[in-house]
Amino acid sequence: MRGPTLASLLMLGACTASVDYSNAVFSCELDGLCPGGQQCVLGICEQDPVAADGGVDVDGQPTPDGATACIVEPASCDVAHCIPNTVCSVVVDGVVDEFVGAPSIVFQLPTGGNTVTVRPIWDAEALYLAFEVEDSQLTGTETADDAQNFLDDCVHWFIDGEHNGGIGPDEGVYMLTDDYHGIVSVLGARYDEQGDDANPGNPHRAWSSDAWLSAVTVNGTPNVGVDTDIGMTVEVKIPWSTVNLAAPTDMTLLGLGLGHSDTDGATRVSGLWLNLDRPFQNAFNWQTVQLRETQ
Repeated sequence: MRGPTLASLLMLGACTASVDYSNAVFSCELDGLCPGGQQCVLGICEQDPVAADGGVDVDGQPTPDGATACIVEPASCDVAHCIPNTVCSVVVDGVVDEFVGAPSIVFQLPTGGNTVTVRPIWDAEALYLAFEVEDSQLTGTETADDAQNFLDDCVHWFIDGEHNGGIGPDEGVYMLTDDYHGIVSVLGARYDEQGDDANPGNPHRAWSSDAWLSAVTVNGTPNVGVDTDIGMTVEVKIPWSTVNLAAPTDMTLLGLGLGHSDTDGATRVSGLWLNLDRPFQNAFNWQTVQLRETQ
């Protein structure tokens, strides 16, 4: 896959013109978003291209040491979120350095104060998600997959592969065969299910795949109530073939749901991206995203 040209960066509405490594700044002509989400102020992007991510230039240009950035921020779009592609191999290890520069999705739980930041990226093989959850009280007891790990602190992902939605916001549980749901708990336990055309109100657990991968990094001590935790980072890889999709192309639309459930003692609260207080397992309540080929 070829690297970006100056023309492609101009099309993205990102910073233009030269990269001056001696001064470590970008220059730009238009007042708009700069690479990596930095603002273009008075013609200058205030991002240090080398220091930003340990030597990788966030606009995709080679750095002085010859490295190449993984991501160029996509153009703005008229859907809930545009997801940039990556040219780097993503190692699912709970360390999310590969996601530097990807635009973030941020939402909060209705109560309890937890904030969730998710950065999605993609390539021809898979969709990748980096969840960063702020949680001052981490709780988890289930270590077995496909058990009741959904009662622990966890994150949720949902994919509507055909982008055909559900039947309405108040119709309860509703997933078709092209709809998939995965959970990763604070202890790394997983749960997954698939919708069913014949019985759309009852996603079934018969679908279980080891092909999608996850890893968790915990910043704190789960189940210790006397300390203050920071939260957890969850990295997920969902191969397109796992959710019965061909390798996507630029401008592909998907339905994507992102959720978080938090358990603090007897109190349990869940939230879905855009804070929809509606059933998670209803594709109508997920958001439209667009995959953008930016390299």
